[in-house]
Amino acid sequence: MTVGFGLMKDRIRLLVRKNTVRENTVRKYAAAVMSALIAALVVSVSIYAGDEGNEAFSRAEEYMRQGERYEEENRFGDALNSYINGMMEGEKSGSGVNIMAFYKKIGNIYGRFGDYGRAMNIYEKGYSLRKQYPDRKTECDILFNLVGMCYFTDDVAKARHYYTLA
Repeated sequence: MTVGFGLMKDRIRLLVRKNTVRENTVRKYAAAVMSALIAALVVSVSIYAGDEGNEAFSRAEEYMRQGERYEEENRFGDALNSYINGMMEGEKSGSGVNIMAFYKKIGNIYGRFGDYGRAMNIYEKGYSLRKQYPDRKTECDILFNLVGMCYFTDDVAKARHYYTLA
């Protein structure tokens, strides 16, 4: 899993520490988000099942796995290249299901590099594709990542905005 529930809890704790939301509201919201993420996962699995025969889709999936392996080995430059190549293959496949996930992964790498502005631009581009390629789980992941980037750049108003969208 790319953005784990632990990371989501950490981001919510940061918001609570900043006194931007009340803790009870956050807990209720987190429970609702968890339910929505589980439902989105079921939908995503059924969408993926229809694309398995597509060669470009298969290559995109391989780039995703390769990028994740590189991340585990702390080879972030190689992971970034894999995700970019996978995104291009995903666009060729016509499926688009992975496209937002690739944008999320690419944004994560830039975030690790400390390039928060570029990470936010990548996340926003991925988020802008939500109507073209509906994937609610990845959409929520991107929004929570945007909240985190806003926290690091001290843009509380924008963080609240993205938080309410999730």
